[in-house]
Amino acid sequence: MLKYLISICLTCVLSIHTIWAQPNWDRIKAIKKAFIIEKLDLNTQESDKFWPLYEQYEKERYNLKNKRNNNSKNSSEMSNQEALNYINQILDARAQEVSIQKAYFEKFEKILPPQKVMKLLRIDEQFRQYLFRQARNKNK
Repeated sequence: MLKYLISICLTCVLSIHTIWAQPNWDRIKAIKKAFIIEKLDLNTQESDKFWPLYEQYEKERYNLKNKRNNNSKNSSEMSNQEALNYINQILDARAQEVSIQKAYFEKFEKILPPQKVMKLLRIDEQFRQYLFRQARNKNK
């Protein structure tokens, strides 16, 4: 138990140090990892299996979003047909994202108890809200 607490503290300290030493996206990833560590309460065995899988999951989601964002164009520059095609691309990308989530959550269920998988599903939204609050507080 003491080893586990020490590893959590060390991870948080390293995450905080990493947060201040890296560019924005890397900082956000480090903050998100610390956020997940705090919320998910993984034991050492779960953590060893979880993080490589989670990083793969995040990479697939990032690639999908990056692909979708690179295809964006100002709507005033589009013809009606281009706009309809773009709408379909957005909807297809959202469906792909749901497919990715389903596939990975089935994999997460093999290494985590259902309660932690359920928490993980909520953590993304909680983290997004956390970032919005931080940005809002920074702008005040």
